[in-house]
Amino acid sequence: MKMIRSMAVSILAGVQYGFHTISEKYEPLHWHDELEILYYLNGEPSILIDGVRYQLSKKQAVVINSGQVHNTFYHDATAMYLCVHIDLAFMEEYYLIYACIE
Repeated sequence: MKMIRSMAVSILAGVQYGFHTISEKYEPLHWHDELEILYYLNGEPSILIDGVRYQLSKKQAVVINSGQVHNTFYHDATAMYLCVHIDLAFMEEYYLIYACIE
């Protein structure tokens, strides 16, 4: 049985973050339109991104680009992680503002 506890908060238009606790060992292949940053608080998850497997340790982060197909496998009974989704249009807007300042 899959148990997910999430607390998601939108801090700005285009940016969402959340703290997740999941008891399922496997998340199937999927992708997002947004850039995704995952920061693992416990365990040693492995993540498959575009066919390449990466082994992570707790307190490591991974950045997954928009449209990259990925899945995760958790070696522990419960995984806890922070997840941030950033809309690419939001990033482009701030990049353009920064580029004008230079």
